[in-house]
Amino acid sequence: TNTGVLDADGNGTPESTNNRINALVLNMRSEPINSMANSLAGTRGASGWFTGPTTGYDATPDENGEPWDVPVNFTGPSPTDLKTTKTFTTASGKTVTIPWAADGTRGLGNTMNGRRNYQDIFVGHNWIAVKQGALPANGSSVAQPDKKTIYDSHPVGAGSQRGWFTSVSKGYGNNDHNAWENHILSMGNWYANGGKVWDRTKFDLRPDPNWFDTTQPYEVGNPLSFVGIVKPEGQRGRPDGSMKYNNTWTQNWELDNPDPKDNWTEGYAYSHGFDGDFYVGVGPFSLEVGETINVVMIEYMGFRLQGARQSRKAAQWAYENSWNVPAPPPTPDIKVEPSVNVKVNVKWDNRAEAAADFAGYKIYRTTAFPRVNSLQVGRRVMETYHLQTKENPTDAELAALGRPNNPNISAASDFYRVQDPDASGPYKLVKMIPKAELANYLNTGADANQYKYAFEDPNELVQFGFTYWYYVAAYDNESGTMAGMPYTSLETHKTNWNGRSGLWTGTYNFATASSFYPKTLTGLKDIGANFVLKAPLVQAQSLVNGDLKIRVKPNPYKQQALHDTGLEHKILFFNLPTGTRITIFDVSGQVIDVLSFTGQNPNDGTLFWDMFSKDGIEVASGLYIYVAEYDGGQQTGYFSILR
Repeated sequence: TNTGVLDADGNGTPESTNNRINALVLNMRSEPINSMANSLAGTRGASGWFTGPTTGYDATPDENGEPWDVPVNFTGPSPTDLKTTKTFTTASGKTVTIPWAADGTRGLGNTMNGRRNYQDIFVGHNWIAVKQGALPANGSSVAQPDKKTIYDSHPVGAGSQRGWFTSVSKGYGNNDHNAWENHILSMGNWYANGGKVWDRTKFDLRPDPNWFDTTQPYEVGNPLSFVGIVKPEGQRGRPDGSMKYNNTWTQNWELDNPDPKDNWTEGYAYSHGFDGDFYVGVGPFSLEVGETINVVMIEYMGFRLQGARQSRKAAQWAYENSWNVPAPPPTPDIKVEPSVNVKVNVKWDNRAEAAADFAGYKIYRTTAFPRVNSLQVGRRVMETYHLQTKENPTDAELAALGRPNNPNISAASDFYRVQDPDASGPYKLVKMIPKAELANYLNTGADANQYKYAFEDPNELVQFGFTYWYYVAAYDNESGTMAGMPYTSLETHKTNWNGRSGLWTGTYNFATASSFYPKTLTGLKDIGANFVLKAPLVQAQSLVNGDLKIRVKPNPYKQQALHDTGLEHKILFFNLPTGTRITIFDVSGQVIDVLSFTGQNPNDGTLFWDMFSKDGIEVASGLYIYVAEYDGGQQTGYFSILR
């Protein structure tokens, strides 16, 4: 809303209280940088940067002949590897020669330079509507009249003119840029050159001749003087003053796809090196005093350019349908805990069954070990893994559901490294439970009132000391078409992994060394903290009665036990009650070490020993005896170490 108050210098004293806004522009800006490689403290390191950060604009015609209109960020090989060229023909018939990398050097989609996993993620943001009036209470402005630009155009462009009236360019990284330069780039399409090439000294701030009658008088650089020289309707062409339609690419790997419609053949791409932001601007608009407008912006991402296109299309479709999109059942609230069998118990509530078309549940799991081939089951399955219906599929079976990798990949055999699965996946279907079979999974524990169902994962991959992420999806049996894509069922997504609430709360689930990392079970559940399978805390009476015994794992210990990490080597005592004292002896009866267990977490009755004596000396191979003392009794046991 234009309040009419103008305080240009920000000193608190308005220059005017009845100010009309003559040329309002808006822009979204981003600097392509990767932050996926983080430390356990939650900080970012330079190892997370990628080598070929690039931004651009996809104006390729879609299946209806309309521009895709997709501003994107992506990554390619290092520019130093682009030592050859490739020539292709654009959709508009122009022959273009672009930089290319030779066979064996095209390591594409490497979004994390230090890890070299195949990611190939395209992300972007765009403006899709500017409307007159305030945003309605239901959040949908689609029925409101468009707010035209001061040049009598649609605010962003629609149909065959989709995206015509926004401006997309690479900005400048020097510190001498200013508000006026930002204004130019934000409406650059309306100038002859408002950022069409990456050289601010070549700005041409005359009006774009496609839209304006440049034979009429105007003032160079004054966008208000262009208002009176707009061409009559029917004579207006596409504004072309920003980078959008240059048909020049510093990198473009979306060529030679099996389906030519997937190729990127109109637009531009420009490399970044911390030398300028990616601009997506809209406007200019005028606002009378008291006038209100609402603006709709979207963010999207996907695997490869095709995924970003579909994500952007889905966002547009959702807006045009007033956000009335088909919805899956409510997301179950889940709980993950160890079972008495030292397996994983997954429990969940029945809120999803309130949906009239509820059809059942699917339980998914991913684990930090074993690692996976990122070219096989990495990001390419992230948009499709919900299609799984076979329980515990092999990697090859999961890969069969994935999107195609980029056909232009040609890298050394050791370029792509194995990928550590994490909370983002890849997830495999553990159990599919149709509605008719739910009676077989009733929770008989003390928390049955909160979590109606329970499932113990019997898979041999579920092992002591490993890290897991589980989530329970609810699915239905509705069918239809959404954004041109048919569907026969909808299911909830992995927002509830390890009991996560799905809200932005607490801290990152992996930042275990952060001072803000939650200490309570509720806090850990809310952020979906990594779940390491351990034996639960036991009651001392269970040991006194002989129902359970304190155990040691592995026994015998051999170097590189499954829970060893880096240079750490340790053995694990489990089935411990709070207050247990463990004394370790060698066979001569000498006390090697004394351990105390004071844990209160009901999900963790375990204690690691690093195999150093109380004197700080690493113990040798041999047979050792331990005596565990607890309330009401004690237990003697043995273990051996083989180095």
